[in-house]
Amino acid sequence: MAEELSANTDMLRGVAGVQMGMGGTLAAVGTAVSIFPVAALAPIFGPIGAQYLGAFAATSAKQGLDVGQLAMGVTESGVSTTVGSNDYDNTEDHFSQGFTATTEGIEA
Repeated sequence: MAEELSANTDMLRGVAGVQMGMGGTLAAVGTAVSIFPVAALAPIFGPIGAQYLGAFAATSAKQGLDVGQLAMGVTESGVSTTVGSNDYDNTEDHFSQGFTATTEGIEA
C-alpha cells in the first residue's frame, strides 16, 4: 500500500516564526557586542594597555558585524521557510481543484 505524501506546512511556519524570532535576538546581541563601551576601560588599562584595548575594540566591532550577519541569515531562513510553505499550500490547492474538476463526472 502506498504511503501518503504530505507536508505539515503549519508546523514549518511555526519553525519559521522561531527562526525569525531568533534572528531578532541575535541582532540585539550583535548590537550589544559592537557598542561595548571600550572607551570606559581606558583609565583601567592606562597607556600601557592602549594597544590591547584598541585590538579589543576592533575585535568587538568585528564580532558584532559577524553576529549581525548570522542574524540576517537566520531571519532569511525563516522568511524562506514561510514563503515555501505558503507556495506549497497554494500549489496543492490549485492542483487539487483541477483534479476535482477532472474526476467529477467519473464514477467508480
